[in-house]
Amino acid sequence: MMRPKFLSLLMLGLVACAPTATQTTSTSAVATPVPMWYEGQWTASGVQLNLSSGTEGAIGTLVRPELQCAANLTVLTRQENQLVARQDPLYGGTNCNSTQLVVLRRNGSQTSINFGANQSDLPLVFAEGSGSTLIKSGVYNALAVQRNPAGSFSVQLVVSSTSKGMLVSAIYPEQGCASRLQFVRNEGNQARYTEKMVHGTCLDGGTIRLDVQAGTGNLRYLWSKDQVPATVEAFFRPGALPKK
Repeated sequence: MMRPKFLSLLMLGLVACAPTATQTTSTSAVATPVPMWYEGQWTASGVQLNLSSGTEGAIGTLVRPELQCAANLTVLTRQENQLVARQDPLYGGTNCNSTQLVVLRRNGSQTSINFGANQSDLPLVFAEGSGSTLIKSGVYNALAVQRNPAGSFSVQLVVSSTSKGMLVSAIYPEQGCASRLQFVRNEGNQARYTEKMVHGTCLDGGTIRLDVQAGTGNLRYLWSKDQVPATVEAFFRPGALPKK
């Protein structure tokens, strides 16, 4: 992912001390829990949702490409077939309005999103896809370290549990970019993905490998792309990035 110009070769901005890579041991597949009704990757007109089953803090991200913004969704109230969440902007200034509540509803087989009084519900379409079972659902954040050229930037991942495995999305706040990762295959204890940008001008089509660090549950992230000298490494811990 990379943004032309000030983003040189990859999505630029990164430095910081990355923890020393620990040697990983073979990791067996994690048992896939039953997903919550709202968990997964969803699309509506002008809206993309990437949601996990988090019980505290942010449960995932809201991306609104037409408004050039993205926000974490933090649950305020939760009922059997409805939840109300607050928007905590990640990029795009006030375009993702922090005072505007988001309501997710389930009515039978239909899930919808609503942005407040006098607004119509927008039907959500579930993004079908397969994923790895090597990683766990949740919201993760890290400071990624880039090499060739050197830099650093913050990244957030949302790992959503579905009946076909874990779906993964990424947010790069400093670059104003959002992506979804297309699962390719498991390679030993690593899950391999191809990154597809859904918003922003970051470099598309990179290869991302994720694996669980033994004994911690943290995720190690490796980014590379053919014919691009830059590489990126990050060590993700559970929890969302702070709002901007």
